[in-house]
Amino acid sequence: MISDRLITGITYTSNIVQLKLKKTVALPNDDLELRVFKSLANDGISVDFINVQSEWISFTVTADLAEKALSLLHEIGVYPEIEYNCAKVAVVGAAMTGIPGVMAQVVEALITMEYPSCSQVIPIPIFGAWLKKNTWSWQ
Repeated sequence: MISDRLITGITYTSNIVQLKLKKTVALPNDDLELRVFKSLANDGISVDFINVQSEWISFTVTADLAEKALSLLHEIGVYPEIEYNCAKVAVVGAAMTGIPGVMAQVVEALITMEYPSCSQVIPIPIFGAWLKKNTWSWQ
C-alpha cells in the first residue's frame, strides 16, 4: 500500500545554476534582497531555492537564463559566485515526516551510486532501482 511506503516518489530538475552572493560592506545591505529579486523579476527571471541569511543570499535559476541573470545583477553592482550544472532532487512521501535519517539514506544512495557532485545529473530510474533493492530500516 502506498501510504505504508516511506518514500513514494523521487523527481529531479537538471540544468539549474546556483548564484550565491555575500553581503559585504561594499554593497548597500539595507535593501539588497529587494534590489536583487526585483531586478530579476522585472526581466522575467524566476528564482527557486531561495536562501536569505544575514551574510549570504543564494538562489537558483534555469541554466538558459543564467547569463541574463548575471548581467542584470552586474548592472546593480552585484557579482555572485556561480555554480553551474546543478540538479535539484525532490524526495516525496508523507510517511517520512518526523522520521530521522531519511536524508541520510538518500545521500547514502547517491554516494553508493557514485554521483558525488552536483555537476552530474542523477538518472532517476537508476536511483529508483537502488531504493527498491535496499531495505530501509528506521528505529
